[in-house]
Amino acid sequence: VYFDKEIQEANKLIGKLIFVKNTLVLKPQKLITEAKDITYSLKNIERLNVIDISFQSFPYSMGTGPFFLKVKKENGDEGLIKYNSRYFYTEYPILESTEPSIISAIENQKIKIGMSPEETKLSWGDPKKINKSVGSWGVHEQWVYENQYLYFENGKLASFQSMQ
Repeated sequence: VYFDKEIQEANKLIGKLIFVKNTLVLKPQKLITEAKDITYSLKNIERLNVIDISFQSFPYSMGTGPFFLKVKKENGDEGLIKYNSRYFYTEYPILESTEPSIISAIENQKIKIGMSPEETKLSWGDPKKINKSVGSWGVHEQWVYENQYLYFENGKLASFQSMQ
């Protein structure tokens, strides 16, 4: 069963760019093809041009959604991604003023000291838990991911800890 609202939203994307949301929290998105053994990797925030929507069924496809978007990468590779608004942004999510090294970290799902909370979420997604301390010294936050702890001081990533 397809939802009219979702189909209408997807049709509005035809001819437009979307940007892949491949954070650590989400399952990595891949561009699938009709050939079972051929998929293309997608980077976080990668630009995709939406060509059409497809109702084809692929039992081996990744992700959840009622149908597919047919898309084209900048290098010309074409394929399908499941239609689910959790898997992409409809506008470029990184601010123009962002440093190139931070953009690179986000695109590669890395973190970098000095990142803002928003930049960190673009790279890794939402943490499982946030512990917050407020005092005369300012605001300290501990973000808890699977085996990682990130520490923010006054809105900037100050340190991190890995539990491996």
